[in-house]
Amino acid sequence: MIKIYSSHTCPYCEKLERYFDSLDMHYDKIYIDDNRDNLKELVALTGIAGVPVTVFENGEYVIGYDRENIDKRLNAKKAKTPAKVKVVRAVKPA
Repeated sequence: MIKIYSSHTCPYCEKLERYFDSLDMHYDKIYIDDNRDNLKELVALTGIAGVPVTVFENGEYVIGYDRENIDKRLNAKKAKTPAKVKVVRAVKPA
């Protein structure tokens, strides 16, 4: 699951969330201003206290609203996901 570290007053966080919503992507939103432990977790991960930060399932993260970098990681994730194969059996008419 993708995590987005966010703040209630950050316009770039809002923009990032709207972007993920437009892609119909599911994500966990973690507000650093609601819980001091969330802020400590973010600083331990990235070394900074700035938001937004998008954390991907493989542990990679993108600081800021950097769509190009985010899209690159999303496309890499799609490339690694095996395509669903629909099996169709042909039946000859009698």
